Amino acid sequence: MKKKILFLNCDAAWYGSEKVLFYTIKTLSTRYDCHVILPYYGILNKRLEAHGINPEIMNYPIFRKKCLTPAGIIRYSVEYICSIFRLIYYIKRKKIDLIYSNSTTVLEGFLIALILKKQHIWHHHHVIEKPRIVLILIRQIIKMSKGINIFVSHALMNKYGFKESQKYSILHNGIEPIEIVNTHRPKRDDFSLGFLGTFNRQKGQIYLLHAIRYLISHY
Repeated sequence: MKKKILFLNCDAAWYGSEKVLFYTIKTLSTRYDCHVILPYYGILNKRLEAHGINPEIMNYPIFRKKCLTPAGIIRYSVEYICSIFRLIYYIKRKKIDLIYSNSTTVLEGFLIALILKKQHIWHHHHVIEKPRIVLILIRQIIKMSKGINIFVSHALMNKYGFKESQKYSILHNGIEPIEIVNTHRPKRDDFSLGFLGTFNRQKGQIYLLHAIRYLISHY
């Protein structure tokens, strides 16, 4: 009988962490019984459904900066407690063996794993640096977790102040290779520049343009 894994994610869009989650589930579904719960219906649902995996929708709270107000803290706390009970009921009903949280902002997984004494994998893709009290709080929560914590880079792991060990490991992001059509490189000596990430004014796009100009002028 296949072991059952429950995947929790902070989003149902189609950005970097969702793509990584999709390929992870796609690969593991051949050996495990994969269950997915998402906070709303989005592109990720459609991608998974096309591969025979039907995510369930549950409006569990995601820890974001907007939660860092008096009203936000109260609302998040109430929704968090309610979602813990709903997820525990689901896990017991489905007889889940392992919980996989695909974002640092999904704080339900680690606590449920502690309560039910389940295996837990926590995949960290980003960090909330400000206010610093939040960074310290998240770091303490990660230390409390009993399972495996995966970080997408050494820089991210260093931000939280951890070192590689049996509990903390590095796994760089990746997706399936894409064939580059020859029409994209009309000349043999031409080279292609690619961008992996989200286009957003807060994501360092100006720095990207400077980097591209440097590469073009030097290569």
